[in-house]
Amino acid sequence: MIKLDSRLKALLSEIVGPIVADVGCDHGKLSVEALIGDYAEKVIAVDISPLSLNKTIELANEKGVSQRIDCRVSNGFETITESLDTAVIAGLGGYEIKDILSKKVPDIKRLVICPHQNTAVARKAINEFGYGAVRDYVVKSGSKFYQIIVAEKGLMPYSQKELRFGKNLPKSKDFDDMIISRKKVLEDRFAGKEIPEGEMLNEYEELVAICSR
Repeated sequence: MIKLDSRLKALLSEIVGPIVADVGCDHGKLSVEALIGDYAEKVIAVDISPLSLNKTIELANEKGVSQRIDCRVSNGFETITESLDTAVIAGLGGYEIKDILSKKVPDIKRLVICPHQNTAVARKAINEFGYGAVRDYVVKSGSKFYQIIVAEKGLMPYSQKELRFGKNLPKSKDFDDMIISRKKVLEDRFAGKEIPEGEMLNEYEELVAICSR
């Protein structure tokens, strides 16, 4: 077993095999643990950085799963032609995820993403890709909040209000804590001042509305 933080544990729980791709695999902990825990029979681990990919290769060798992992230097899905049961894209920004999904991609049954910023952009990209969110929730790891989106083929579009903060599906305390934390950040930032009109004010008004439900 590999020690995983709350974010990686949540991502692991959403993986359905047998063939899985981990796009932007970095250190390879998710890829290798998916094999150790039999969430997948085969993992295609890709990263644009050969140095990062080497970490995955070393970890797979150490844990005895090197025969079941295929490590490829790749920008997104460009080297993948196999049909995938699950594709995970984590640790990238929303615009990077949008760029990946706008290019040629293989057939994917389940898409699991966890953007580190610009999550609304990633949500729009999922809908444009022809997928809809079946789960969209928040996980806290340390002091950070991560939004995890699980999407499958079909039209389940986000409402305009859901694009920024998601569906909170299934409902969780971490979502409530994220909303309260973000609201406080904005209030502290503009203490004694009016929040300027535009995206910042729109976000704050959405936060207030969510808190008042």
